[in-house]
Amino acid sequence: VRFGWQPDGLVFFAEVADDTLYEAQAPLLGNDMIELFISPGKGSKQLVQFIISPGIRPEFPNARVDRVDYASGKTETGFAGLQIRSV
Repeated sequence: VRFGWQPDGLVFFAEVADDTLYEAQAPLLGNDMIELFISPGKGSKQLVQFIISPGIRPEFPNARVDRVDYASGKTETGFAGLQIRSV
């Protein structure tokens, strides 16, 4: 995993190897996915989790993202505020 910064935001690259690919309708946590946790500091209660599923099946041709905001207790399915680019 590599992280960087560009003028339009945080950038990360992750290369994942898996012998068996799995992606179903929902929840994304049960699929092959990447979890990204962001907080302003260690031990902070202002934690946000992004669950990113790669879009590997014909019915899901694009990556899907769920967002969990632990401070507010809200989960947003189909979060659109994250740009996913495949390499």
